[in-house]
Amino acid sequence: MGAVIDFLLAFAVLCLVSLPWSLKWLIGFVHLSPALYVPMLVILFVSGLCAAGILWQAHRIFQTVNQGDPFIRRNVRSLKITGWLCFGIALVYAVGLFSIRSPFMALVLVAFAFLGTFLFIVADLLFKAVQIKEENELTI
Repeated sequence: MGAVIDFLLAFAVLCLVSLPWSLKWLIGFVHLSPALYVPMLVILFVSGLCAAGILWQAHRIFQTVNQGDPFIRRNVRSLKITGWLCFGIALVYAVGLFSIRSPFMALVLVAFAFLGTFLFIVADLLFKAVQIKEENELTI
């Protein structure tokens, strides 16, 4: 699974680097208004940075899983960072709704807000598991 995440992370970086040119091509290909270029570029670039950050945190978590020690505080922190990045994507799409009115924008906003909330719940559960593990390590 780690190789898949590494590939996706490299692909995300490639997409971010090529975004200005690929977005110009897409707007011409689909015959969208050229006035949408800047709002779409900002929305896609910022959400793409957040997505790359999410993939990086997933990479860090899978490293500890592969090492056989997933119940550590670093993974709790990674899940919380991932939750904040999801909220970042939701915020970008919330602001983007003012310039691009689309049901898709609202759907992405709700989905990432829900996912961010869910990740904070999972992070709290993992934190409890880490505490139990640390207590058990002190027991003889």
